[in-house]
Amino acid sequence: MFPEAGTDYDPSTYVEFHHSSSERGFFDQSGDQPFDANTTQFLDVTTNNLVKPDPLQFFDADTSALIDSGLAQLSEGGFNYEFRSDAALSAYQDATAIALDDFAGPLWVTIDLAGNLDFRGFQDLGATATFKMYDAMGTDEFLKLGSGQIAGILNTSESSQYEELGGEQVFEAATQLLRDDFTGMGAGQACLMFDTMGLTQSLGLETAVFAGMVGRFDASHFQQLGGENVVQVVGALTKSDPAGLRNGRAFSVVNALDVEYISELESGRLSGLTTVLEANDVDKLGTEMVTVIAKNIEVVELEALDLDLAGSIMKQVPEGALNDFSDDRVEPTLPAIGG
Repeated sequence: MFPEAGTDYDPSTYVEFHHSSSERGFFDQSGDQPFDANTTQFLDVTTNNLVKPDPLQFFDADTSALIDSGLAQLSEGGFNYEFRSDAALSAYQDATAIALDDFAGPLWVTIDLAGNLDFRGFQDLGATATFKMYDAMGTDEFLKLGSGQIAGILNTSESSQYEELGGEQVFEAATQLLRDDFTGMGAGQACLMFDTMGLTQSLGLETAVFAGMVGRFDASHFQQLGGENVVQVVGALTKSDPAGLRNGRAFSVVNALDVEYISELESGRLSGLTTVLEANDVDKLGTEMVTVIAKNIEVVELEALDLDLAGSIMKQVPEGALNDFSDDRVEPTLPAIGG
């Protein structure tokens, strides 16, 4: 019996993977046994054939980063999967058969391989081989690749290689990307992109691209940026972009801001960040910070928050400050705060 996508699965049974070029499937991690891609059998329901894990790419359900399928436990929070194309599989096999120094010629072979590799293909090749391909192609040919291939190469590159590329070249590459190209990119590589370009140059990217990159940041990077820079980062996003962050990243953004800086955020963006927070995380922000949030969010946006979340916010506001709030700001949360 095969479970439907999105349901819990038993690692000892077959798992059904729907073959689709337009959608990723999802499975939840459950039970005490870790998921092992190398011992689980995968069924392609379009052909009714069992397949090995090689034709699949796995993405962490929490971070969206590409996962090494060799890991015994892919993701505690579940994972997304995607079938790889025949061209990507073939390109990877051909690339592994080429000695590193042979990527320099004939050039068309290297360009063709790079144009067909996918995220997993570049990752499995490793940073050294991938950058050898880049060096052989040169910047002009690199920038002619599809946005997914450019992202795959950037995702595989290490700190020293970003230094060699430099801010201008990374920025030029980033302008070729789409927001969805950051799906699969690790937090470290997204942060390297940002740091190599610098804040000013990064803010020159299209909003969707900038949001895709920032959405990959981990908590430590928001802390390193500091409140003043985080305000600029959030200010460059659209109103809906902060709401696209997961709780952990949204909390990191808010936590990186002190009271002065969070007061500078436009209500819509502040609401977007707050929407993603979990009610039990609110008390970690401190009374002063939560009071500013409760005061600065527009009433209509406060009303739109989850009731438990809105209640948790109001419960942290000292009574003296709460008495200064207008009735229409407090009334939507009364059921949650016991009023």
